[in-house]
Amino acid sequence: VVLTDPGLGVVQANPAGQRLLEALGVAPEGGRLEALGPLHLPTLATGVLRGETASAEAEAGFAGEVFNVTVSALRSEPGEPSGLVVVAADVTESRRLQEQLAQAEKMSSLGQMISGVAHELNNPLASILGYAQLLQATLGDDRHVKRVETLHQEARRCRRIVQNLLTLARRHEPE
Repeated sequence: VVLTDPGLGVVQANPAGQRLLEALGVAPEGGRLEALGPLHLPTLATGVLRGETASAEAEAGFAGEVFNVTVSALRSEPGEPSGLVVVAADVTESRRLQEQLAQAEKMSSLGQMISGVAHELNNPLASILGYAQLLQATLGDDRHVKRVETLHQEARRCRRIVQNLLTLARRHEPE
């Protein structure tokens, strides 16, 4: 939390605000708080200073962290604001967790899709394997037997791939 005059000159800051000011290279008293990373604070504060809005909010990335920045008017009496309250909340961890959750949801959807595709492939594979076994039992010609054996081996290979996909798609308890 940083309190400023209407021109964004720093008046006071809490300990976390002082660390932020230090990281920005702004003097903790009397310095001017122009920007937080790419966020231009005078632009953000314009509507608040004019009385058009009670507060303004934006997100800013700075030094590998993400901040939710809120600027509110500080009024000691009705009329023009006597200053601004700038609150910069570090939401880096929250954003990281949101991204992880989104990735987990994608993986869950992918697992469901893989499971559906694998089950759909199992039915025709069962027919191919069955007919290949029937052909092997009825053929006497060596040339055709080798071809049917190759067909049977490749169908078994496809079945293993489908089983691996199903194993991947199933939920497992953590160990």
